[in-house]
Amino acid sequence: MALADRYGLALQEVLLSNGVALTPTMFDYLKLAGIRLMLSLDGLGADHDAQRPRADGRPTADLVLRAIEQALERGLIPHISVTVSPANVATLADTVRWVLARDLPFNLNFVRWYETRHVPGTSEATFSGQSDQIWESELLAGVLAALSVIEEVLPRRRLIDGLLDRTSFAGAHAYACTAGRDYLAIDPRGRVARCHMTLDQPAADVWAEDPLDFVRRSGAELHSVSVEQRAECRSCVWRYLCAGGCPLMADQADGRSPYCNVYRALLPELLRLEGLRILKWQGGVIA
Repeated sequence: MALADRYGLALQEVLLSNGVALTPTMFDYLKLAGIRLMLSLDGLGADHDAQRPRADGRPTADLVLRAIEQALERGLIPHISVTVSPANVATLADTVRWVLARDLPFNLNFVRWYETRHVPGTSEATFSGQSDQIWESELLAGVLAALSVIEEVLPRRRLIDGLLDRTSFAGAHAYACTAGRDYLAIDPRGRVARCHMTLDQPAADVWAEDPLDFVRRSGAELHSVSVEQRAECRSCVWRYLCAGGCPLMADQADGRSPYCNVYRALLPELLRLEGLRILKWQGGVIA
């Protein structure tokens, strides 16, 4: 913070955690220091445990739920990050209902299968034995069910910005993220990579004179280009909201995000829900 103040930079600290090892004392410190908290919650029980077990296989869902309640007791509002995968998509609506009941900010991240290689010119990537087409259908059904829960509640909190994966209505943007340009991912050993998905392929370490320069040079392989340079995006009306999706996944799929059809199907629905929410909380009348 002192260095940020010296150079006139705005710095917002955020702790992203699985919540397992957080203690009441830590929550008190975060609250006092003004540090935001983001917790991963992928389900209310077995679904979360299937995705985020301890190293020895023990469950963690109850620990995360307890961490959320302890944070709330101290006036610390955690942002909930839900990673949607084939393991939890069927119960996504239940998770969203639980989060909305506590009026918590949240977002849905679609699983990244960067480790799975596409066969060029085909759609043969798999995740847990499922094809892309089956997963796309299940993902749409699960998220639409979750959006139906949101429509039932229509919370006071604005949801349209960043709710669905890499999309955002906060403002037009030409890049889905800044990986390969000005983003650094650092692992516990100080190794620096161009993206948190490529920590096993470090470009430098924190002791390098200019780690960002190394990341930018290695990022040339990432093809993190503007959506305006993606031929498959130029005619899409939603291009400045998703910006082409995760560049790593797009590279694997010959330049087109595997979630392109999902974005196109869900963004109009999200826009409709935001209109209903505004009508409810700003004096309008829903017919």
